[in-house]
Amino acid sequence: MRMAFRGTEDIVVETMKTPESEIWYQDLKDIPSIELPERALVATGMSLH
Repeated sequence: MRMAFRGTEDIVVETMKTPESEIWYQDLKDIPSIELPERALVATGMSLH
């Protein structure tokens, strides 16, 4: 398969401001993050191994 590489000038990058004042964002921000064991990531197909 032949792939054509584009230069960085062809890529449009859109950035969005974090909606810190939105209520739903405040609710999400308070949810603690958890670290899953590697075997759980493998079981769900989310592991790089």
